[in-house]
Amino acid sequence: MVERQIIETIRTETADCSEDVLEREFEEFFKNQPAVCNFVMDLTSTRNHSAGELALYMSYVVYKAILLDRDGSLGPVTSEEIADACRASGDWVHRMSDAEETGVQSPSLSNLNNERCLISYVISEVHDALKGGLDLKEEEKGAVFFVLTAVIASLTASSN
Repeated sequence: MVERQIIETIRTETADCSEDVLEREFEEFFKNQPAVCNFVMDLTSTRNHSAGELALYMSYVVYKAILLDRDGSLGPVTSEEIADACRASGDWVHRMSDAEETGVQSPSLSNLNNERCLISYVISEVHDALKGGLDLKEEEKGAVFFVLTAVIASLTASSN
């Protein structure tokens, strides 16, 4: 399980990076996780450009946090793993919505339930972006959340 401190370390390192270093880091991310990057770009390309950038940045932070947590050992995620994570994340989001409406206890999704700090990071980052002036419609916020839950589920499944 990724600890909050790891996420904060990655966020601080990213904020302190020069543009050149960050560009190289993203190139490495695209090289090591092409299926993840393509998935994020494909699902956010028809949305607000800023939503796509936010989703890609958060995917990078999640990737780096999991990589650091696993001592640098993280294989590439396949398209099939992402598809499985999408189905599971979609089911989980629907069950969460149903639970809110009926007042039933929230369901868990094994990979996501174990990564509460990463989910909290996603929620916090979207909230901070909105407070910072990013204009996202409800549908766009939902899409970013869905994409990131699938990224987290597929990266954590791949690292186990």
